[in-house]
Amino acid sequence: MLILNDPSALAALPAGVVRTLLHKRFAELSEDEPYDPAVNGFFIVVEAGDSIAAIEQQSGCRLLSNRLSDGRFGYPNFVPDWECLTFHAGRDGSPGCFEMVFVLCDDGYGVEIVIPLQGGIDPALLALCRAYSSPSPEFALD
Repeated sequence: MLILNDPSALAALPAGVVRTLLHKRFAELSEDEPYDPAVNGFFIVVEAGDSIAAIEQQSGCRLLSNRLSDGRFGYPNFVPDWECLTFHAGRDGSPGCFEMVFVLCDDGYGVEIVIPLQGGIDPALLALCRAYSSPSPEFALD
């Protein structure tokens, strides 16, 4: 997994919907003042082979269960902890990605987890994203 807490790190990402999306999010967070990961939070890009447990440990966020109840993904009492989960389609048939946003405190500090549609991503994580995501109101991003 890639942990991004500096806009200059985007240069390491391949061209496509993930890099375009994160470029836009860094720009939005920098509109009124310089981006500060201590204030704004950070981004995680999931990579092939990343386990859900590792993503949860690195992010401090629960993906398949709720921190306030015993609800788990796949059961009727599951209520997700994230603020929003959005699907961003790629342009011209290129793979898209899911954007999962957690706001962790009232001042807006949060974690954004980006899950690319590519081989090797945990099938349970992709099933969760497909079950709960909404299509992006934005245009295709790449």
